[in-house]
Parts: sequence; structure tokens; C-alpha cells
Amino acid sequence: PKAEAAWGLGAQVLDLERLRRVLKRDKLILYGHSFGGLIATLYAMEFRENVSALILEAPANLLKMPAATGEKGDLFAQIRSILPREKLEQFESWFKKLTDFSWQLKAS
Repeated sequence: PKAEAAWGLGAQVLDLERLRRVLKRDKLILYGHSFGGLIATLYAMEFRENVSALILEAPANLLKMPAATGEKGDLFAQIRSILPREKLEQFESWFKKLTDFSWQLKAS
């Protein structure tokens, strides 16, 4: 647990945010290769207002998404199928924000 807090994905994402603040930059252009691509992507998802461009070169394939075929459908369909009814509205709101790429259009 202590190692995760110090060296985990969340800590590495926050390191990028600390670096942005130290450099006194409003927005970053992120380039990520392999595992760095995963970290850059996670940063862009968490701090999208601080990213002007995201460039990925052969990003790590650490997050395996289920196939869109089959009985249960894709990952998000599977999540919806097991969520308690009272959490579904909160999930849908989160999902809408996650998949809203209009911020990219505003930045260009």
C-alpha cells in the first residue's frame, strides 16, 4: 500500500501535474511512449483542461478492454449490468464526462 501511494499510477499522474505547476504552464503538450503513453493518457483524462495535445507512440497495452461482442457486451455495458440501480445515474453522468471530447475542439 505505501509503495502504491509513492510509486503507483496515481502518484505518477500527480507528478506530471506538479511538474506543470512548477514550470508555471497553463497547458502541456504530452508525448508518451510505451508505459509513458499510459501515464500521459491517464493524466489527460484527469486533467484535460491542462492538456493542449496528447501524442502517443506505441502506448502500453496494460488495460485490456473486453470485446464488444458476446452476451454482456463491452466493458461499460458489463459495468452497467452489475451496478446497483441507485448508482446508475451517477455512472451515466461520469461516463458522459469521460466520453465528451468537445474540449479538444475548443482547444484547436
